[in-house]
Amino acid sequence: MLEQSKISNRQLTILIVQFIIGSKILFVPASLAADSEQDVWLSGLIAIVVGVFVAWFYAHLALQFKNQGILQYSEIVLGKWIGKLVNIVLCIYFLIIAAFLVRDIADFMTIQIIPGTPILAIMIVFMILTIIGVRLGLEVLSRAAEIFNPWVIFLLLLLLVSVSTQIEWKNMFPVFDHQMKHIMKSSLTFITFPYLEMIIFLQIIPYVNKPSRVKRNMIVGTVLGGGMLVVVTLFCILILGVDSTTRHIYPTYALAKKITIGEFISRIEVIVAGVWFLTIFIKLSLCLYFIAASIVQLFALKTYKPLTFPIGIILIFLAIILVPNMAYLTNFDATTWIPIAIIVGFILPFIIYIVHRLKIAASGKKT
Repeated sequence: MLEQSKISNRQLTILIVQFIIGSKILFVPASLAADSEQDVWLSGLIAIVVGVFVAWFYAHLALQFKNQGILQYSEIVLGKWIGKLVNIVLCIYFLIIAAFLVRDIADFMTIQIIPGTPILAIMIVFMILTIIGVRLGLEVLSRAAEIFNPWVIFLLLLLLVSVSTQIEWKNMFPVFDHQMKHIMKSSLTFITFPYLEMIIFLQIIPYVNKPSRVKRNMIVGTVLGGGMLVVVTLFCILILGVDSTTRHIYPTYALAKKITIGEFISRIEVIVAGVWFLTIFIKLSLCLYFIAASIVQLFALKTYKPLTFPIGIILIFLAIILVPNMAYLTNFDATTWIPIAIIVGFILPFIIYIVHRLKIAASGKKT
């Protein structure tokens, strides 16, 4: 165990919800609607069903090993050197995800909130906040997520209620107008982002107070987080329309710009930015924590805290060189990243599980 922290089952559920929402709430309507358009709700539901299976599998795998995360039991199951190779792959995987998150934050701020601000300055400020949060430990991060949760729910509800009067139901029709292959393609995007990124929780589950309830917490968090994204996407379609939703880089932010309360309160789209900042902080913090934990495991270090600052610098560097512009990132997410996510997020843990069960069968032990 990296530290002696403990988190409650409720905090685990909240972490999962905010991890799913983080970074995706602004982008997911455009990526989902790109192929399935007004049938986006069906793509979302299919993705949630698959996401529930993924969450159950992750929880089932984690419960095979007491007080150990995937970084530890990968070496036990696969052997020292293959296990370390798996840990390196996972470390690189979350380095890339974290770098993308940093770039997402900086691009959004310079495009929508404070144009003209040096992108590096934004990255540095947000990374400093993230490093402070990670150094305080997993327990503090979980409590912060618990504090953020009512505000996330309130701001999302405020958004949906405020724009509900502008719904145009005709934007939902015709229903089932697309071939199943287009609907499944949209679902695959949703499954890889963010459900297959939830492999990160295989390192978090050992810190949960009541492991017997972990499967339920994982499934509930998956359904709630995915459900929120599907509802927000549906509102984008119903109010903005398919063309506008797919054309915007940040369709949810464009949706929030339509909020008008009475005749004197408008342009309060910052509430969407507020939801995004809170949840992406949690997601980026968990990624940084996992990266530091993987390095500790690889080199048998005693603590992860001194690693957070140099990792933060590396993430800023990667965010600049890996993502030259938003068009490149969008194309990379839709093509190259999908098979990578499937291999790392599902095939790797599935291999670990199969090898573990084969070893148990060979030794004649029962679990």
